[in-house]
Amino acid sequence: HVGGQVKLHSTAGSTGTTSGALVVGGGAGIAGSLYVGQALGVTGNSTLSGTLDVSGVTKVKSTVTSDSSATGALVVSGGVGVGGSLNVQGSSKVTGGLTLESTLSVSGVASVSNTSNSSAHDNGALVVSGGVGVGGSLNVNGNTKVTGTLQASGITTISNNLIVSGSNGTLTVDKETTLNHTLSVAKLATFSEDVQIGKNLV
Repeated sequence: HVGGQVKLHSTAGSTGTTSGALVVGGGAGIAGSLYVGQALGVTGNSTLSGTLDVSGVTKVKSTVTSDSSATGALVVSGGVGVGGSLNVQGSSKVTGGLTLESTLSVSGVASVSNTSNSSAHDNGALVVSGGVGVGGSLNVNGNTKVTGTLQASGITTISNNLIVSGSNGTLTVDKETTLNHTLSVAKLATFSEDVQIGKNLV
């Protein structure tokens, strides 16, 4: 038992568990704080029951890849709060919901692999609560349903039947229109300009 301070004047450095100014063959129990002036090397597992505060840069040198929330070079059982930017060089996978409270900018191609069909504005593989602005062409492989007003300021080409129905069912054309196929109108149709019809008008 030593009642006072123990000072070791040796300046021998340590490169492992068997070298240094103080070598302990077994474990060491420390009831108070531990201060290390230089690097700290731990070859086994470490368990921290309190908070770990790091004022410098923390680097994890393991190169283990991650394919789930339980694998990878760094595995966190709980949540992670990041106060600054997050840069990910590889792919990112989110198995739960993802909420973005700011702008999402995508410089590459954005693909939605979900194949849910849409029968209304509030279902489908992609649901947008507000408006959508498209700067280029829009190609739709399936049916297109518009419950509001459809305005076309450029040339509109319809290669198949055009059917206008519903409670209002009104088709208004105020410019020159060419129809090469069947036009079926269940309600009133108003034309304020010339209409060219290549086949029979029924």
